[in-house]
Amino acid sequence: MKRSFLLLCFVFLALIIFYETCPSEQEAGIIRMKVMNVKRDPLGGSSVVILQDMDEKKAIPIWIGLNEANAIYREINGVVPPRPMTHDLIKNILEGLHASLQHVLIHDVRDNIIYARIVLSLNGKDIPIDARPSDAIAVALRTKAPVFVTDEIYRALSLDLKKGREKGSELSI
Repeated sequence: MKRSFLLLCFVFLALIIFYETCPSEQEAGIIRMKVMNVKRDPLGGSSVVILQDMDEKKAIPIWIGLNEANAIYREINGVVPPRPMTHDLIKNILEGLHASLQHVLIHDVRDNIIYARIVLSLNGKDIPIDARPSDAIAVALRTKAPVFVTDEIYRALSLDLKKGREKGSELSI
């Protein structure tokens, strides 16, 4: 009985910690996103990661480098490289330090450059770290951490998916 009570307390404490470190979407003015796809831009030849809101109404395209696109593509398609790649290494370092990636927040755009931060948890302390959105997304996928965008980013960069579906096409980039 005592062991069950302790286990229940531990689970309850873990849930409290999770909800305290994971921002409340309504309170924080943020929207949770998921990786819809990563594609090559046919016009410019660069790569694009497409984030989609959880309601599947809007998407945000973010142009990224080829290496990051490959890292994201491998993770969403379950392709395991023979040796750890850079984002796998970051995940392994976090695990080795008993740190965790709490969430990614894409929070600003200036001069057509999108800014993100990852929030790590180490020894009960949240540590925000500046990151490129592509790297942050690649690590978030590996650690199963949520990706958020601010309301401002969502309004400024999102494209309506319903309009594309009405025309019978995919998201046009």
